[in-house]
Amino acid sequence: MGMNRIPKNKQYLLYRLVALLFVTAAVALILTVVLVVNTIVKHNEKKQEIVQTVAEAELGAKAGEATTDYEQAGDTDSAQSRQDSSYYKSFFSSLLDNLKKKGEEVFSIEPSASILPSLVVSDFEFERESANAIRVHFNDDLDNKVSEYVLERRGAGSGSDWKTLDSFSSDGEVNGNIYEYTDEIGTEEPTQFEYRVTTVSVDEEKYLSSEKSILASNVMICLDPGHFEGRNEVTGDDSYGYCEGDYTLKIGLELRDLLRENYGIDVLMTRETGTITIGGHTNGDLDNGNISLRGEMAKDCTCFISLHTNSNADNANGYDTFQQPISLNKALVIMNIPARGSDYYVNMGNLIVKNLTDTNYSLGLSDNKKYDTCTAGNVPELSGTYNDGLGYNGTVCGRYGKSGDYYGVLRGAATVNKPAMIIEHGYHSIPEVRKAAKENDLYKDWAKADAEAIAEGFGFK
Repeated sequence: MGMNRIPKNKQYLLYRLVALLFVTAAVALILTVVLVVNTIVKHNEKKQEIVQTVAEAELGAKAGEATTDYEQAGDTDSAQSRQDSSYYKSFFSSLLDNLKKKGEEVFSIEPSASILPSLVVSDFEFERESANAIRVHFNDDLDNKVSEYVLERRGAGSGSDWKTLDSFSSDGEVNGNIYEYTDEIGTEEPTQFEYRVTTVSVDEEKYLSSEKSILASNVMICLDPGHFEGRNEVTGDDSYGYCEGDYTLKIGLELRDLLRENYGIDVLMTRETGTITIGGHTNGDLDNGNISLRGEMAKDCTCFISLHTNSNADNANGYDTFQQPISLNKALVIMNIPARGSDYYVNMGNLIVKNLTDTNYSLGLSDNKKYDTCTAGNVPELSGTYNDGLGYNGTVCGRYGKSGDYYGVLRGAATVNKPAMIIEHGYHSIPEVRKAAKENDLYKDWAKADAEAIAEGFGFK
């Protein structure tokens, strides 16, 4: 029995289908080759030449195979076949040009990371040892891969050249030791530095030498999260579980981390948990009769800052005590006598008031975006009328008592000759403030406002 011939029109369609299959396979193979080559040549100095050679060779071969197969399969006497063949040649020529351009764009970008592991020191940290000394240190957990560590320093944000401070030779073994260096900076003026440790690999074919830098300064703040756990708790249906003694700790821990990590400012905390203990006194004893001990903790620090949220007299302004309107809300920075006489610290206080005013207004927690500034020697006295009154601007202020400063924490800092301030971030007697504290991580916004103002006050980047 003879074979049936396929009609010419169907034969033509079959040829086109076969050709398209070849085209698809060729393109897929080309793209695969390009991707593979891309990965390989990222670490080859002659990557562009290799990519172009491979791409052109593969593309030319597959394009030629596809078009040749199509021409052989088709009817050579068919005008339609010659037209299609010309079309596919043009298509592959255009595809080749586009791939070349794309390859040039891709491979003109240097790889951002190596496949080799980088030797970056861990636990690179600092402590402010004194007003003119900074201690930096890091672990020896790379000693089996590093031959040497080089420690350098430069002024923060200066873009100046690095100054080598010291180098440490590795003993080749990880023993849990600490490399450390005390930098005598030669000044007691608040100064911010950038420190860098560069590792030298024992085998550059296995591990990459690398570097890590941190900010550090000769500033240490004694940071006091006001009160203690459970103190000044708000009760009622819309209390939102707010308790000043709990919330000030959240602000304090966040502020501590921001100051250290972003600005190189060291921090001594009066408490890091719900409980505070100083000199054998605990919690309530340090909120009343012995409260000045909190401020005295700043004796070896640059300054003292106590963190609080504010309230008002019972049923102030004709409202229930804890149902005050947002027109009451304002930021207050209350300074002790040493700070009030300092342009440096009054300016810092102005910056804190500004940042907190902007923050509270932007969050809809205050309807007043104005604040007052003052100068050293011209700091207003805080009164009950000002504290409790509606529509007053935030400001830096002070308050005198029978024995100097009215507030015990400020008085304690003054006895050790340290400038000090209380930051009243906002009024927890306002329901909207309590709601934001519970639902929107308000403590982070307040801590960020504090940190940026404190750093700017010290002239830090």
